[in-house]
Amino acid sequence: MPITRYSGVNSIAKAGHQGTTAMDAPAPQKGTNPAMRNSQPANNTTRMDPRVAEAMSEAKSAAETTDLQTPISPGESVQLVLTKEPGDGALGGYFPTFSLYSGSCGEWYMCARVRKKTTKAQIIISRDPQDTSQNCESLLAKVKATENPGEYSVWSDGVDPKNCKVHPRSLERVVREQLAFVRLQDNNRNVSILVPEALEKQGKQVRAAVKPIEVDDPQMQSGQHEYQVCELKDGNMSSRPMKMLTEGPDGAKVELEEKSEGEYHLTLSHPLSITQGFGIALSVLHAVHQGKK
Repeated sequence: MPITRYSGVNSIAKAGHQGTTAMDAPAPQKGTNPAMRNSQPANNTTRMDPRVAEAMSEAKSAAETTDLQTPISPGESVQLVLTKEPGDGALGGYFPTFSLYSGSCGEWYMCARVRKKTTKAQIIISRDPQDTSQNCESLLAKVKATENPGEYSVWSDGVDPKNCKVHPRSLERVVREQLAFVRLQDNNRNVSILVPEALEKQGKQVRAAVKPIEVDDPQMQSGQHEYQVCELKDGNMSSRPMKMLTEGPDGAKVELEEKSEGEYHLTLSHPLSITQGFGIALSVLHAVHQGKK
């Protein structure tokens, strides 16, 4: 089954994924990143105004991106397939690229790459397979290692306050959010994941906004905040083959299992979003790779 791009993301929460496993779908073949395939022109005799077509495409992409960032509905889970490929050159193994697909239909969702020439590890998550630059328009999130080994924060695509020349409080509306905090300890056997609570507002699931704006603002891991935090734990993660099952209250789950070299199955449930889950999985994979050096 061919992997399609940007189609039907709105059906993620409606497709009954809790009864579907990633094993039911053919695994994405390596090198099937949409940017690497030759597109075939559609056999369609109806012509549309290019400006109308572009506007429709942008609206569709915006709606799908919102779905990728919206918490999964309570009681539901999503099955995904994550692939990993080494980067270019002799050091490509240290700077791999990743892709995320639907586990049920093979649809491509997003990609990521490890940045080069950074003091601490950084991973860019993008909606566009052709652009994973640091400040690309299709940026969904960033994974950043902290000062402490084995600790990572997943951030949204907002502004980093320390990089702003104006007073950060004046940029509060566009400041980035902390989507997750990941800590691996005891030679990567113990995994702890913190994510903000998801609330229902006007019939929709909305994630609590965690926006550390000043240097001394509390982050999720500080415990000094007013919102609730969901903690997921796995006290016995295996590394060969890699298998992690972190569980939290009310059925919260992040499961990551290595199926073959460069292929992993990822299962997520409420209150996580697909973007959050991808960032968490990338954090764990990076820590495991660092532990093998």
